[in-house]
Amino acid sequence: MAADSDPTEALRIKPANADLVVAEGPAEVRGKRFRITGADVWIGRHADCDLALPDARVSRLHAVIAVQPDALVLFHRSQTNATLLNGVPVGEPAPLADGDEIVLAEEIRLRLEAPGLRRGNAPRGSMRYAMEARLQLEARIERDFIRSGCFFNLDVADSLGLSADDARPDHVVLSFERFRAFALGLVERHGGRMLNWNGDEVMAFFVEADGAVEAARAILSELPAWNRRHNLLGKPFRVRLGIHVGRAAIDLSSGVAYGAAVSRAGHLQKAAPLDGVRISDDAYRSLSTSRAAFRSAGPLPREGVPTYALAD
Repeated sequence: MAADSDPTEALRIKPANADLVVAEGPAEVRGKRFRITGADVWIGRHADCDLALPDARVSRLHAVIAVQPDALVLFHRSQTNATLLNGVPVGEPAPLADGDEIVLAEEIRLRLEAPGLRRGNAPRGSMRYAMEARLQLEARIERDFIRSGCFFNLDVADSLGLSADDARPDHVVLSFERFRAFALGLVERHGGRMLNWNGDEVMAFFVEADGAVEAARAILSELPAWNRRHNLLGKPFRVRLGIHVGRAAIDLSSGVAYGAAVSRAGHLQKAAPLDGVRISDDAYRSLSTSRAAFRSAGPLPREGVPTYALAD
């Protein structure tokens, strides 16, 4: 391709024994081995690319491997289709190492064979070593802990009043433990995962908002009967629920989550009516069912984002 349109401006130094192998892709290029010399490698659908991939899902110029003095660096260039490096979407330029896997448009898998490019080659304590370690850590965090989904926050209203001075301590403990089991059972029945239980507050994670809404409706529907049969206290358990969709850091194994999406679910819960549900506009728009059950509830206090409340 034209040199004056090269976005990488990399130094033209030949790396030792570096090959790009088409491990999976169209039959006409599957198994092809492309030797990386001193020039950058342009990868895409266009016939003028160094590695041309005849697949409609691949962009005309999809990615570039820049040749640098002691490294190969992957640049994502498509505006419509993702480039993945070892399963992680490429945003910033990403240094490559022997054995790395590059995936284009979910179907094309390229494998880098470069024995001289091992991440462990950088001296410990050097800037490159630190940067390589940071990239690997960021990739692991993105792969294992950053998730998009629906956050469900439930709070027991007036929990202090429920455990008043005249309530027996064993009845307080048993009633809250029974309520926890009740809420957890309905969350899991509708596809959710409990993140944490903090005394009188429950946070759960759902892949889709539909499951979170159905779990909330089931809790509200079954709560009166649960109070009659299992609550040992003088007052009934009453709840508020908030639901929001977004992206956050989640560790499902230890039940913790951090991020603005988690906080907003909590803000929605605090603004919900007693024995009611309040959801964000993002959650409302992501619903495939149940929209008719909600009515506009105005903006969320302080944040000003549109919200909806369960009408029934």
